Amino acid sequence: MAAGRTVAVVSVQVSVPITDSIGILGINASSNLNIGQCIESKAKTADSKNEDTDSYGLGHRHIQAFLIFICLTVGIIAGGHMGVTIVAMSVAENTTDKTLDTTHEIDRYLDIYQIYDWPKSIHEIILALSYLGSALMMFPIGILGHRFGGKFLLQITLGLNGVISIVAPWVAAWGDWISFAVLRFLQGAALAGLYPGVYYLITNWFPISERNSLSGYIYAGSGIGSILAFSLAGILADSALGYPGMFWFVGIVCLFAFFLITVFGAATPSEHKFVSEKEKKYIVRDHVKEVVTKPKLPWKKIFTSIPLWATVIAHVGNSIAFVFFYLQVPSYMVGVLNFDIMASGILAALPQLGSCISALAFGNLSDFLTNRKIISMRMARITFNSIGKLCQ
Repeated sequence: MAAGRTVAVVSVQVSVPITDSIGILGINASSNLNIGQCIESKAKTADSKNEDTDSYGLGHRHIQAFLIFICLTVGIIAGGHMGVTIVAMSVAENTTDKTLDTTHEIDRYLDIYQIYDWPKSIHEIILALSYLGSALMMFPIGILGHRFGGKFLLQITLGLNGVISIVAPWVAAWGDWISFAVLRFLQGAALAGLYPGVYYLITNWFPISERNSLSGYIYAGSGIGSILAFSLAGILADSALGYPGMFWFVGIVCLFAFFLITVFGAATPSEHKFVSEKEKKYIVRDHVKEVVTKPKLPWKKIFTSIPLWATVIAHVGNSIAFVFFYLQVPSYMVGVLNFDIMASGILAALPQLGSCISALAFGNLSDFLTNRKIISMRMARITFNSIGKLCQ
């Protein structure tokens, strides 16, 4: 530019005449359109979208988390108390004086407080049939969850277990151990929907950035449920209600949880009547978009997947330790260590307290590490799963 030459800068507003409706910068117009206004409008829209999805405080997803926590806790109580309860049903020296009246004149099928002469082998059959029912129904009920959602699975689990638990003392008195074992098989089959239902709801209701921490609080329900299952089974068996009191307690809380998830729960945020649009956007911001047309399941790829079988092996190893503890420790404490039924229930619950605390700690630690990009989500899952298996 030559020295001393003055340059005038003129601000020009560009206006584009439009006669037909066309799209400029993603905005439709049918009249004169000012480009500057378009850009400003787009910027405001982007800012508003970021504001909607960047953060969201307490909302209905936390209420759903609490409902899922209650359902998981109650489901674990329903499945876990039998390790202690069956000892009270068949160990005469612990319960005969308090619960068995040999002078009354009522039919045997109404005598729900009787003590059964069941050897240890019968205990094993009754307890194992519950897990057999869960194993056989796990896959079919997972398909139901894929079709109807996690809420439906929890309704099946809680509703059936509520009814089964209430009638269990009469069924045992009527048909002895065979009818009671069949009932436990049905109860286990219903419980197969517990964890798949929880998984579906967690996936649909929580954004990835909050999923680990909220899952930690929810899965603490398994530890709390185990604590309540063992301790309450021992306390109630030693009370005036006897061991039938535990079945009735389980039945009542299962039906109560069924009512809560039916009235206040929803399979997805879009099915919930009171979730705001802002919270819905926040929840689904990092979800994979829903596929309207569901393709056929790739069975061959599923059964030949190495990561799948690695997960199965890890879960089997975890379940061996978990089920062994549930089935054997209470009867070992009573039969070998000579603890009374109340003490065995309370002591058997203590390891579950540690499980509950660690679930909360590791869930929050996982979110802290992944949200700050210290480790990837995949590495977090491998690391914390390995820690759990090694510590077991």
